Amino acid sequence: RDLPPPLDDFELSKIRKMSMEIHGLGIYQYRFDGTITYIDKVALEIFNVQHLYPDPEMAIGKKISDLIIYIEKEGSIREIVKIKGHFIGESYHFKTLDGQDRWVLNDFYLIKHPSTGEELIHATMKDITDRQIAEDLINKSLSEKQILLREVHHRVKNNLQIICSLVNLEWLNSRNKDLKVSLQN
Repeated sequence: RDLPPPLDDFELSKIRKMSMEIHGLGIYQYRFDGTITYIDKVALEIFNVQHLYPDPEMAIGKKISDLIIYIEKEGSIREIVKIKGHFIGESYHFKTLDGQDRWVLNDFYLIKHPSTGEELIHATMKDITDRQIAEDLINKSLSEKQILLREVHHRVKNNLQIICSLVNLEWLNSRNKDLKVSLQN
């Protein structure tokens, strides 16, 4: 069979970038002090700062804390990556600069810059905010239903106790021996 020649690295890189954009995967790299060394358009959109940095190059040299509001301790992921070399498949919650809650699914990897040897963190992320909000609503609904179910169970138990008490009173006050035997069993 005649196969076409393989694509060169440049063509593969273009296809990979386009595919990642289509699927909403953002990439960024940063130093251990939080200084961004690379960021793409999708990452800027996920951070909701594309209006501040219409060109990703404008965000290079900025700190991550210039792009988001931390909810968790700043640098907590950096500590894990420094120790383990990666932090994979974890959701991370932060706020955008305009105060919106945002959840992302992240993969972080410790890498070395090919020319300088400097250790950097390479991050990929996907916005899962809609999924997280839906999950939270489902969990809240489930919790409410569990409370209602416990209440129904409690009321049924109370009603059965009242019925047993009424039957017991009928048994105590009855003069009919057949009825007493029947109620006793």
